[in-house]
Amino acid sequence: MESLPSRFNPAELARGRQHCKVTLPVTHFKRFSELLASQGGEAVATVAFSLQGRQAVAEGSLQAEVEVTCQRCLQPVPLQISTEFSFGFVLNEEDAESLDESLDPVLTDSHGELTVVDLLEDELILQVPQRVVHSDEEQCNPTVIDAVNTEQHVQTNKHNPFSGLDELLKN
Repeated sequence: MESLPSRFNPAELARGRQHCKVTLPVTHFKRFSELLASQGGEAVATVAFSLQGRQAVAEGSLQAEVEVTCQRCLQPVPLQISTEFSFGFVLNEEDAESLDESLDPVLTDSHGELTVVDLLEDELILQVPQRVVHSDEEQCNPTVIDAVNTEQHVQTNKHNPFSGLDELLKN
């Protein structure tokens, strides 16, 4: 299995039916790393390039072990990412619309090339859950949980100087 170069032409790799592997630190994925609690970890992908008719495709898997922020206690939570993908490479949006539905479109530049980061970053981002919390609340930092609960209690007991306006508007 060959190493996937940082910039490549998927059509050339598909014609050669190349099988590639790449390991990158998550810091290479700028948008993805912004979602993380720490910059440690790496992403590992294996990719098999082939042709479906005249269409260059890539099928493979992607794994990463990273840390995201618990939205309950604001402490790091380990996240294991493991996904499979099937990509079809296109030059423009028109080509993407005519792509087989089983393939996710990936835009290449005008020379038919792209980078490994462009290939994998969106797939990593899609694997991060919208709401991340520790699976057990007992794993959360109790000091932060107490502070959040206290703040919510204070907010619900605040005096609202405009609360009487509801009664005036009803009349």
